[in-house]
Amino acid sequence: MAGVLYSIGVGPGDPELLTRKAERLICSCPILAAPGGRDSTSYRIAEQAIPEIAGKPCLSLHLPMTRDPEILQESHRVAAGQLQKS
Repeated sequence: MAGVLYSIGVGPGDPELLTRKAERLICSCPILAAPGGRDSTSYRIAEQAIPEIAGKPCLSLHLPMTRDPEILQESHRVAAGQLQKS
């Protein structure tokens, strides 16, 4: 199944500063994905700005904050597999 993957930042952390374009793209996506899923800071910021996303499926991706290339490569491989299956 082919699809489009958007990487959307939530800005400096204030839900009121989420751009209109970010809101539009988030609303248009049938499935969301976030590092840490619904428990992540980024998801909670987006949900404050767009409460209706609570009804959408959300994948929890494990993307560690590290510079270790082996850990990054493996986490990216796993996350890509999760995204391909959705």
